[in-house]
Amino acid sequence: MVWDQLVVGDVVYVVGQFNNARPAGAAAGRNETPRRNILAYDLNSGELIEDFAPELNNAGRSLALSPDRTTLYVAGSFDKVNGEWHGRVAAFDLTAGHGTLISTFRPMFSTTVNDIAVTETTVYAGGAFKTVNGVARTKLAAVDAGTGGTLDWAPSAEGDNSQVYAVAVSPDGSKVVAAGSFQTLNGSSNPGYGLALLSSADGSLLPAPVNDHIRNGGRNAALNDIAVDETGFYGVGWSQRQTEGRLEGAFKADWEGNLSWVEPCHGDSYGIVPDGDQVYVTNHAHSCETIYGFPDVTWQQNGTTLTKYYRAMAFTNSGEVQVRYQGTGGYYNWTGYTSPDIIDWYPDLTAGTFTGMGQAAYDVTISEDGQYLLMGGEFVRANGAAQQGLVRYARRDAANGNPPEGSGSDLAFQARATATGVSFTFTPTWDRDDSTLTYSVYRDAESSPVASTTVSDRHWNISGRSLLDSGASAGEHSYRLVVTDPAGNSLSSDPVTVTVGGAQEVSAYDQRSLDLGAIHLWTFDETEGNTLADIAGNADLTIASGVTLGATGARTGSAAVSLSGYYSGVATSSVTDRDIQTFTVETWVRTSSRRGGGIFGYTSGSMRDRIVYMDTSGRIRFGVYPGAVKVITSPRSYNDNKWHHVVASLGAQGQRLYVDGEEVAADASVTSAQSFFGNWTLGVGSLSGWPGGSVSGVLAAAVDGAAVYPSQLSAEEISAHYGLNEATVPTAAFTADTQDFVVTVDGSGSSVAGGSIASWSWDFGDGATGEGVTAAHTYAETGTYTIRLTVTSDTGATAASAQPVLIGPADPTIAADDFDRTTPNGWADAAAGGTWTVNPASRFSVADGTATIALNRAGSTATAALAGVSSDSTELTASYTLSEQPTGGGIYTAFAARTSGSSSYNLRIHSSAKGVHVASITAVTGAGERTLDSVRVVGDWSPGEPIHIRMRASGTGETQLNAKVWTGDVEPEGWSLNALDSSEELQAAGAIGIRVYTSGSATSTTGTFQLSEFNARRADARG
Repeated sequence: MVWDQLVVGDVVYVVGQFNNARPAGAAAGRNETPRRNILAYDLNSGELIEDFAPELNNAGRSLALSPDRTTLYVAGSFDKVNGEWHGRVAAFDLTAGHGTLISTFRPMFSTTVNDIAVTETTVYAGGAFKTVNGVARTKLAAVDAGTGGTLDWAPSAEGDNSQVYAVAVSPDGSKVVAAGSFQTLNGSSNPGYGLALLSSADGSLLPAPVNDHIRNGGRNAALNDIAVDETGFYGVGWSQRQTEGRLEGAFKADWEGNLSWVEPCHGDSYGIVPDGDQVYVTNHAHSCETIYGFPDVTWQQNGTTLTKYYRAMAFTNSGEVQVRYQGTGGYYNWTGYTSPDIIDWYPDLTAGTFTGMGQAAYDVTISEDGQYLLMGGEFVRANGAAQQGLVRYARRDAANGNPPEGSGSDLAFQARATATGVSFTFTPTWDRDDSTLTYSVYRDAESSPVASTTVSDRHWNISGRSLLDSGASAGEHSYRLVVTDPAGNSLSSDPVTVTVGGAQEVSAYDQRSLDLGAIHLWTFDETEGNTLADIAGNADLTIASGVTLGATGARTGSAAVSLSGYYSGVATSSVTDRDIQTFTVETWVRTSSRRGGGIFGYTSGSMRDRIVYMDTSGRIRFGVYPGAVKVITSPRSYNDNKWHHVVASLGAQGQRLYVDGEEVAADASVTSAQSFFGNWTLGVGSLSGWPGGSVSGVLAAAVDGAAVYPSQLSAEEISAHYGLNEATVPTAAFTADTQDFVVTVDGSGSSVAGGSIASWSWDFGDGATGEGVTAAHTYAETGTYTIRLTVTSDTGATAASAQPVLIGPADPTIAADDFDRTTPNGWADAAAGGTWTVNPASRFSVADGTATIALNRAGSTATAALAGVSSDSTELTASYTLSEQPTGGGIYTAFAARTSGSSSYNLRIHSSAKGVHVASITAVTGAGERTLDSVRVVGDWSPGEPIHIRMRASGTGETQLNAKVWTGDVEPEGWSLNALDSSEELQAAGAIGIRVYTSGSATSTTGTFQLSEFNARRADARG
């Protein structure tokens, strides 16, 4: 049993519990050399080093090297080394030979030391001890690295079953990480529950927010190992009770104590080592489904349920995967945390029995040159060969590595002549240290492949693939499949022979299916027999009695099958696509059924999954069962006796459903289905347990062809494929003419090759619809609306087209005036909006682009109106100023966006003698003037500087009022004044105008009101 290894140059030091060492591959009891609980071997040759043979009288648990590389420290349960008393920690001098015991270094720990970490001056220790050199210490202590004397560093780790299993020092020497099963450290449980970050100087607790998340302690949980690098510290743990421990897996935290990532694969983890952008873990992981990895795999053997375990794994060193809930089971829910991704590296270790725990590797480390990965533990075989306790692997990217797994026969390579040439099917394999393999098919003795593809299936999610040789001449040919990894390692199938006849043409639609990589393609063009041929693969469908051949298909020249709607209306393949998890299925269906039923799915005995079906209301559904029923549903019904193109896909892009070339439903959180080996089944046969399913489980329908792809087709690929059905799919086209709020549409430009358009259906985008080749519609409000035309051909095929239209008055101008004229008494005619009505005229004048009102009388009002304007939706803009600072009670300027008789909606600005402006929305009625909203205008102002306003009054019954006032060049975003009002006398169209009042206490009568710009437009106009 090996507990720890340490690499010093080309020498590997090993401690554990053993009495002998033997060469790799040697049987127990053969070629053994005595070594008692400690040894050293040559890293490159693996040979035992003869001149290092000390004896520990009990287990060695930990090794550490002094920073100057001259001293090797050993810790464990021993109390003697070479017969001398050394209480659980000893040191060896490495300056001469491979290590000489330092007899003068003899700290005495009361019981086991599980781990040590060393600096230039100090040995930090963690374990189960209570005293050191007779001085009380609780599971943590420090001794002088030269003398072994007890130091003052004395943190205390306590709790039920409390032990410290790991200690590590930060690269700068300022911090010590401690981990184990303790529940408090220095009296604190957070930080301090199974994990703590300590000062290396005095043992005080440092902040460790990571302990909010990583909490393992007590009798049923612990953190087993800690490793460090410049970027942070890493840990691994196990838990048998969630109330005591959360983590089964690994984690990383930065040196401020913050969690960087968590790897939550289920199964105890024992050792960890970082290596740049990769992290290696020893464990017995059995499910990484929450991070999109392998699920639990169990099987029965001699009445016993067995589980597949992974004894060591590699991960990226970054939190690039978001943990999902799927696969959580009864374990702690890490959903939403970030996790590293799995790297393809899967050493095969056979568990041993020494500890009684049935584990394999406990320790993992990396050689100083980065070329080798070393593991130690109780395993008895490595990658199928006898290898006990110690094993050395080339780092996963340091050598040519492992070849593709299995034998040629495992590829299940098959070839068959089809209408398109020769189709090939095969089952991909996997590689222990490569995720992407190349599969190439060679014809006869040719040196260049006739077809090839790359496959990146993970070994827990392998699905069948197909390739096609469309260039084979008539006659007999021999084919072989060769699998190659990036390093050039290869695996070849046995050759297969096939006789090729004359190739037949396929439709552009079916050819595109092949080009997209369909592994199965059933055209359903048969008119006799009981088999539906798979022209892409070898998964022919065998039909039952409820399936009728020879129905009219969705496409010109194609045929369909009719499903009876009862249990016998199915067709099933005898070939499995294994546990296919990433796929796209595609078909065409036409029905008027009100009972619903299955269209296409994956079945095995009573299991049904990956099901495309129609519910009793005619909506298309796509369902999977990754531990719970997950169904997405089209918003509308399709049981209209017309042909519809239906596509469903599952994979990393989620669960997606398309009808007639457009996505109609999706759930990005669902990425897998129930795990089982099944068979594709037309009609499905049963929908028990699926929402909206019919009693019989089979849809009474015509179905034209089906295809299965080993990937998720993109929305663009699906839409384009749907468009290839051009022979019978119509083209929808229309024109739209608008006049204010009225649109007239004409769909006579729609057409269908070889047929006619039977109906035109209009959706005007505001909830209104229409029928017929032409239609008209009046909108209630201004805006941009999308009009959609759906046409149906005489064969029931449909197509749609949409385009936006702008609705509202084409010319929004109500009034406009730039005052480009000269008028001595009054304001004369505006550029647009009619004649200004002013009172008293003697105060009004226009010259040089400015309209002026003389403010020459205190306590008086001057008014100007465009009485010829009538609008119930008005937006005013204006710019004005005052020639001098107001005096007394100030100046009141009101802009009326709607006037009716003596009533009006106004934006009133009070300009005080201090130059402060207060803006208000007011309503003037027979009851007087009411202020509806008010705000102080932001910004400085001086006489002669412009003041800008914008006011809107829109609607009747209840009028929406908005306004803003500003100084300076930049108009503020949004409205600063808002109100709703329903004063009865103002709920109709009205005129616009201006009112200026000089307060009765004003002391100056020489000032003027100067208006440089005035505009009014319909508030409901386009744009």
